[in-house]
Amino acid sequence: MTEDTQEFQADQTFWDTVEKEATAVEAFSARASFGQITIVPNRYIKWTDGQPSDVTPEEFITLPSKNTSLELKFKVNVQEFRPEIDWEYSRDVRIGGADWWRTVRPSIEDVMGKGSMSKGNYNKTLQKLDGSYVEIHDVPKQKELDYNTIKLVQVFANRDACFAEWQGRYGDGSAAPADANVPNGWETALWEEQIPAIKVRLAKNEEASVIATSFGVDVAFIEALK
Repeated sequence: MTEDTQEFQADQTFWDTVEKEATAVEAFSARASFGQITIVPNRYIKWTDGQPSDVTPEEFITLPSKNTSLELKFKVNVQEFRPEIDWEYSRDVRIGGADWWRTVRPSIEDVMGKGSMSKGNYNKTLQKLDGSYVEIHDVPKQKELDYNTIKLVQVFANRDACFAEWQGRYGDGSAAPADANVPNGWETALWEEQIPAIKVRLAKNEEASVIATSFGVDVAFIEALK
């Protein structure tokens, strides 16, 4: 168990208020997202001869620290500002792992302040962040891998401030986008990058409505690519 894990698990009342989750993360495009963030324990892990296995929180705290690790789930409620989409954004991050040190921890400290993620401050910082309205970026874990991890970009004072930033950047979901051929909330270049893959799916006779749901866009934008 790393010092990071020990520090964050120290406030047992925090762990007692959350329940374990084991759902796989959804694919998500590498762009900015806005919404309320939640941070919960996802896996309590015991290592035996190099092999991981899940244990209960109660067993976890009794094990030698060198034989355990903790995985957190970072979730952002992207549907609050875009209710038409039916998927969730979440990323699993192991405290002390490569992505924790390379991306997640530094980004939190950059936003929350120098020293906010130092020993003695983990609980306070992460619990303060939990429930806040944020902007996050979905960034590659490693160059050779396709799946991503979470990078914190900014924390807003409240929901209204977050919504105002989102609205100013992407629109409120009711006005026509600047480019009528691009779904609201998508930057033109990013949407155009998706078009070849969408056309392949259409060529395989996949339903336009299914494709639209996977991208969180109106089916008309998919139909237009036939």
